[in-house]
Amino acid sequence: MRILTLANHKGGTDKTKPPKSKDKVNPVGVALSKGELARLDVIAGELDQSRHAILQYAIKDFIKRYDQGERPKTKTETVTILDA
Repeated sequence: MRILTLANHKGGTDKTKPPKSKDKVNPVGVALSKGELARLDVIAGELDQSRHAILQYAIKDFIKRYDQGERPKTKTETVTILDA
């Protein structure tokens, strides 16, 4: 079984990875639609990994890219509401 790590991403070792700490790991929940959950399960099966491992990898990869300056596209919307 192959374990996904950030070191496997793009074939190199992540030099910016923070040192391991003795901080307690805190579980968090992620709300996904049925379709997203189904897709996640397919991906996990294709990579022979658990759903949990795929979610951890995805979050760590997002944080790594964010710390390297990559930002998701955003847009600002103005909403007008009635003041009762």
